[in-house]
Order: sequence, then C-alpha cells, then structure tokens
Amino acid sequence: MLNLIQTVKKLTAVFGEQLEIYKKLTKLTSSLSADIARTKGNLNGLTAKFDEENKLIEEIAKLKNSAADDIEIWLAEKHNAVFNEAKILDETIKKVQEEIVRFLEAEKILKKQIDFYRTKNEPESNGSGDATI
Repeated sequence: MLNLIQTVKKLTAVFGEQLEIYKKLTKLTSSLSADIARTKGNLNGLTAKFDEENKLIEEIAKLKNSAADDIEIWLAEKHNAVFNEAKILDETIKKVQEEIVRFLEAEKILKKQIDFYRTKNEPESNGSGDATI
C-alpha cells in the first residue's frame, strides 16, 4: 500500500506539471491567434512562439514517458486506492483533461486562422477558372 501511495504522489506531481504546461500552451496558442489576427496572417516574427509551443509539447511527452511505469502500476492497482491522495490524483487528472480540451480548441482556432490567411494570401488564379500548369 505504501508503494501505491508513493506512486500516486509521483503521478500527482507529474500531472500537476502537465497541467501547468497545458495552461502555458493554451495561453501561447491564444496569443499566436491574436498575433495572426492583428497582423492579418503575417507569420513572420512568430517563429519563436511556434518553437516555444513545440518545446512545451516535447516537455509533456517527456513527462508522460517518465511516468509510464507509474501509470501502469496505478491502472493495475487503482481499485485498491481509497486514500485521500488517490482522490487528489483523480482531481488533477480531471483538470488536465479539461485543460487539454481548452488547448485543443485553441489549436483548432489557430489552424483555421492559418488556413484562412494562407488561402486568402495565395496568388490569384488567372480568372478563367482553369488551372494553369
């Protein structure tokens, strides 16, 4: 039981870190959307923010990998957990899930913006409706 409690505490810390990273990602993605809207689709100068987004996503992947064994233990032993730490872990996981939904929604909006401006800023066709080869 002591090992399970330790596992739960470690997972709570890992998911807590993930939550903070997802919050940063959501904020960063919203900031990118605002920048793109403000510049009418000009992505110049936004490379650093896209790089930061990628770094944060890599951090999440590293955290997931580092916790993989503990997650397996937790999934196998969860039915034995009736202690307060387990409830805190469940609450933390729920918060992470909610933030992931917010982040994915912000990403969807960002993608739509990029697609919109990419299409809008493409050179005009020759006007005949025929594709030029």
